[in-house]
Amino acid sequence: MKKYFAVALIASMFAATGCTTMGDQSLTMADQASVDRYIVDGKTTMAEVRAVFGDTKSKEQTKAGGELWYYSAVNHRIVTATVKTLAVTFDRKGVVTSHRYGETSPNVATSLR
Repeated sequence: MKKYFAVALIASMFAATGCTTMGDQSLTMADQASVDRYIVDGKTTMAEVRAVFGDTKSKEQTKAGGELWYYSAVNHRIVTATVKTLAVTFDRKGVVTSHRYGETSPNVATSLR
């Protein structure tokens, strides 16, 4: 009986909180099609990426003298999670040379066993 009460209590806590997102909030509504609509390799600039996705806390210099910007977000629901990532590489002039978007949904319930 105590076990069922504990499970019910935990479930109600998750239900009360609904879902939470950690990381770059700009990715919460993103998908591959919307990212490809906003970012065009060889054309989109740093300023345009910043206007859509905001500043990122994860930047690094590339060997070619450009920059790599990395965005990530995790959206938690009761027993599921969605992990979204976006990596954008810029040349020295601040123009996108490549971008990669990824989305995974690991089974949180299975990983808790």
